[in-house]
Amino acid sequence: LQTSIGALEDENSTLREQMGILETNLASSQQENEQLNSMATNMEGEIRKLTYENFKATAFQVSPEVKRGNATSKSGRARRIAVSFDIANVPVEFQGVRPIYLVVTDEKGTPIPRTDYIRTTVSLNGAPQDIMAVEAREENIGESQRIEFGHELEEKLDAGYYRVSVYTDVSLLGSSNFRLR
Repeated sequence: LQTSIGALEDENSTLREQMGILETNLASSQQENEQLNSMATNMEGEIRKLTYENFKATAFQVSPEVKRGNATSKSGRARRIAVSFDIANVPVEFQGVRPIYLVVTDEKGTPIPRTDYIRTTVSLNGAPQDIMAVEAREENIGESQRIEFGHELEEKLDAGYYRVSVYTDVSLLGSSNFRLR
């Protein structure tokens, strides 16, 4: 009986050592798993960021116009702002009906005068950003297309530099500057 008890104690001691080794291996494996999950999350974020960077507006044309639609650079004559731009190589997950917002600001970043701004929040680099748009509409975004906006000014603009920015619900598509004399 004493021999059996001694053998069981030795076996128990060996099993405890093996269990300690297995617990250490398990902790190490869990730490490696957490690191791999963290790397995968970072890589997904980078891929998402690169996708947003590919979904940009190009070939902006901004034209202040008089009432008849002719271009002008004189602040006192401008009654309308015509904006057009191209979007190309739009990833499939961003195609479909999306809101498009037109924001016009002066050189200080102040929105141009308007009685009823379209206030909304868009995502910029994953962070929410409040904007005050002068125009908004739903647009069926395809792989490539040209989009045009026309904004009728409520008040005359002062001479100076202005910025036109175009947003969608997931990012800033692009912007362009223009000057009125």
